[in-house]
Amino acid sequence: MRSLFFILFFSSLNLLAQNDKLNVKYDVIIGDDDKISKDNIISVYHKSASENAKYLSFTLSVNNLETYFYVNNTIEDSSSGGIAFAKAFSGFTSTTYSELNSPYYYQSFDESILGKYVLQKVKIKYNWRLTTETKDISGFLCYKATFEDVVTNLLSGKESKFLVTAWYAPQIPISSGPLFYNGLPGLILELDRRGVVFGAKQIEFNPIKEPYIERPDLNKLRDAKEVENLKLNYFNPKE
Repeated sequence: MRSLFFILFFSSLNLLAQNDKLNVKYDVIIGDDDKISKDNIISVYHKSASENAKYLSFTLSVNNLETYFYVNNTIEDSSSGGIAFAKAFSGFTSTTYSELNSPYYYQSFDESILGKYVLQKVKIKYNWRLTTETKDISGFLCYKATFEDVVTNLLSGKESKFLVTAWYAPQIPISSGPLFYNGLPGLILELDRRGVVFGAKQIEFNPIKEPYIERPDLNKLRDAKEVENLKLNYFNPKE
């Protein structure tokens, strides 16, 4: 499988040289999650999120060696909060900025609890399992890759495992994709994470208008552990 990685990488270098700027628009579908009980209040929020996901879209902008993933503007439904639920269940928590050759990525937050701040995170080296299974997405031959992800609940501390499936395009040798996932020899055009599917619907190479890249304000950089403790204390105040 290592040979497949190198073959795909070197065969696509020319396309990278010709198309180093692009915008990729992703739609999202929020499907069933077996871990969500049909009888609790979370299932009600999940149903609302699933119904309102059609109003959400995201963009991954690439400008030379930078990437920026963000949610596109939507009309918020203040009466039911359905779009807010869709955003939350999609797994999107903030914009994500990265330099392709950097070991870090940055997430910018604007919250009622802590205000505006930026987190610097180390890019995870996902243990992707590359396969030879293929399919066409938006006219590009994509290969399937999977790995088992682990998420820890902030409040309970419990861990849950789930399979992440990505379809990447070696013809677009940019090691990035929706949310913060990376590390494949091609751009991720489809990502399936716990029944939430991001799918590329529009790919624009070398757009006339410069891809939108918002760099993080490093003056607002905070420590991730500090932020976690502040939130824990907020939700679980001591007597």
